[in-house]
Amino acid sequence: MKKRTIFSCLIAVFQFAPFWIQAQWHAVRFDSSNTFWKVFTVSSQTAFVSGVEPFGSETFLLRTNDGGGTWDSIALNTIADTFQVRSLFFIDTDHGFVGGTKNNHQVLLKTIDNGNTFTEITPDSLLINGIVSIHFTDAQNGFVTNRNNLYQTSNAGNSWTTNAFPGATIWDIKFYDSNNGYACGANGEGIVLKTNDAGASWDTVFSWVHPFLFWSDIGKMDFINPDTGFSFLRNTNILFKTENGGISWDTIVVDSAVYIADFDFTSIDTGHVLSLEGKIFVTTDGGITWTMEYATAWGLYGPLVNLHSFSFFEQTGFVAGSNGLIKKYTANQSTFVYGDKTSLVRIYPNPFATEAILEITDLKLIENAELHILDLSGKKVHQQPLRSNKESLNLHLPAGLYIYSVFGNHEVIYTGKLIVQ
Repeated sequence: MKKRTIFSCLIAVFQFAPFWIQAQWHAVRFDSSNTFWKVFTVSSQTAFVSGVEPFGSETFLLRTNDGGGTWDSIALNTIADTFQVRSLFFIDTDHGFVGGTKNNHQVLLKTIDNGNTFTEITPDSLLINGIVSIHFTDAQNGFVTNRNNLYQTSNAGNSWTTNAFPGATIWDIKFYDSNNGYACGANGEGIVLKTNDAGASWDTVFSWVHPFLFWSDIGKMDFINPDTGFSFLRNTNILFKTENGGISWDTIVVDSAVYIADFDFTSIDTGHVLSLEGKIFVTTDGGITWTMEYATAWGLYGPLVNLHSFSFFEQTGFVAGSNGLIKKYTANQSTFVYGDKTSLVRIYPNPFATEAILEITDLKLIENAELHILDLSGKKVHQQPLRSNKESLNLHLPAGLYIYSVFGNHEVIYTGKLIVQ
């Protein structure tokens, strides 16, 4: 009787609670094997993602030119050369740069044809430290860094001038013209530097020491305009914001995030934070308040899926991580389905013992469809392909409450509850 009372309460919760099935973030790729590390969204239709195959040896780029509908794989490794991609930067859909290492030495690649071909324009191929950040103000003028040195070009990478960052390790650079820009990193404390002479000299405009960290390190910057920008302290949930060109900085604590893995602001007020535990938070008031807009709930993509980075262009964004998962953000696309109050997908009888029927009433959703069943801890206990609009289920599961999801083209199209008697 006690068990039955508990299940009755759970049934009531799931009957009246909405299930988020196609929120602002929805899956556009899920290959269950590759790991994706860096994302750069060029436009509402074009994005590039760096990846590595399951055994960690084959590095490649993925490219979409139709908003995530299809993805092309661009191989980088050859028999002679092994690449590790650490940074991506695109000026437009055709002109872009890929930085990192080749055979454990610095490398920088350039494309002028949407990634179909790449030309090597490495500033110093003798150095071990790879390129970690790239910023071009136009197709000719740009800056890259390998953590210790800043390299500048005014001829699309045909030649470079070099300036050192004295006593500092730099992780990110942002320039808004050929002379003026910012850099962030650490010199024992987290720092933000500013230059007005193309990196020949730098002034420290901000520094921070966290009382509980052995090494404070500012890992990224995102400037909306020359005066307004954001940065974050690695291994914390702390953002910093300036609205006067770095003269003063406000501290923003994203309380709901354990650690910040990545962040991106599309305007002075609107920004997104990706937490290390795979949750995405949004602010529309410049960081004063934050709302969770996505979490890898119920283990739909596996229990150990991590999200590593994201990138936005206006109202379009992509986030990527492990298990070959890429999700796309499109504003104002939220849809809620309330349990059994929709006829899109139904399983009957429900509750059941071992046998039931799953029926999908919209035949268009059956393409590449799969059924996933998870227990309340998020562990996947059953998975099967759905080849017709009516499938027989023969399950041998312990009695209890389960969550099921129907995927179509690797996107969740319906989520509901199952009760096994």
